[in-house]
Amino acid sequence: MHGRVWDGFGSTATIEEQISRFALHGLRAVSPLAIPVMMTNDAASRVSQGLGFRGPCFTVSTAFASGATAIGEAGTRFGSLVAS
Repeated sequence: MHGRVWDGFGSTATIEEQISRFALHGLRAVSPLAIPVMMTNDAASRVSQGLGFRGPCFTVSTAFASGATAIGEAGTRFGSLVAS
């Protein structure tokens, strides 16, 4: 089984701020929450692990196009199953 959960990316302004802090003041100036804010695959990873899924687990973060991306991915995955 494969796991998929559609998730969003954190605030771009927050990420830019953390990058600036790192560049100007080094690693200790970066918030410990910087990575979880940017880690869009967290939900899919947790669900997959919790349900014991094996195989590819990825997250699509394409803003308002996530639905279209999901349809495209489903078509790709289904097509590869039918072809094999």
